[in-house]
Amino acid sequence: MRGGRVSSLRGTVANLLNIKPIMQVKDGLIVEAGKVRTRRKALDFMIEFVKERVGDQPVKLAVLHAGAPADGEALLEKARAEFKATESLLVDLAVAVAINLGPGALGVVAVP
Repeated sequence: MRGGRVSSLRGTVANLLNIKPIMQVKDGLIVEAGKVRTRRKALDFMIEFVKERVGDQPVKLAVLHAGAPADGEALLEKARAEFKATESLLVDLAVAVAINLGPGALGVVAVP
């Protein structure tokens, strides 16, 4: 990988196998947190990944999207059912992040 982008061969294979990489921001860098085989499993993975870190405490909840507001809204509704959200919002991803993750990327943020 160069510049945080996946090689074209690796990307093609992942696309053919319907592999969805799960990324996380760690120490200011975007790193892989896991891989799953379908978009539904990817969304479930993200919610569980965040829930493991915040537990049952009340959180401010945000879903981030890269040009996919309808998908973001659906994920936000799913996340609201899983978290004790005191606030929730849907946010467009910053261009610098969206460029590296690609159109349709989604994210979940929960701040205790």
